[in-house]
Amino acid sequence: MFKKLFDYFRDKTPAYRLYGQLVEAARHPSFYERYGVSDSVDGRFDMILLHMFLVIDRLTASKTDTGYLLRDIQEAMIADMDRSLREMGVGDMMVGKQVKSMGKAWFGRQEGYVDALNSANPDADLQEALHRNVFRGGEGASAELKNYTLAAIKTLADHDDDAIINATFGFVEPDDFAPKTKAGE
Repeated sequence: MFKKLFDYFRDKTPAYRLYGQLVEAARHPSFYERYGVSDSVDGRFDMILLHMFLVIDRLTASKTDTGYLLRDIQEAMIADMDRSLREMGVGDMMVGKQVKSMGKAWFGRQEGYVDALNSANPDADLQEALHRNVFRGGEGASAELKNYTLAAIKTLADHDDDAIINATFGFVEPDDFAPKTKAGE
């Protein structure tokens, strides 16, 4: 009981800093201009979820106790989604339902990406998961986004736990994996 009470007062700044860094990476213009991710609320949300997956995947593999950070970063995402919905004019009565729907999407994406990476054919299965989730089965550079994702996983694994926890690392450069022309052209 007391642990939960004291957890409430824990400094959540590292989680918000880490969340801010992954959102910044998810907003890289190349994803929308060259990969063909929809420059819409849904497309940007899916890129945030992909980068959230990358960070959660790395924190889960950590040798340091990061359970608190895993919870806090998800809380940061929920708070951001709540704020964003309100800024878009969603009424108070609908915000909770929308956040719940976004939470389901998050857990579905995370499960899909984990399953793909743990499958017998992770390259093809990850590409299919990205094609289905990020591009909604339409046109887009899913092979290039898969390559970016795999490189990001490796890069994050190469950083020590302190760099991840303190958000002093960098994601891979999306332009290094982007198609030479805009997806669909």
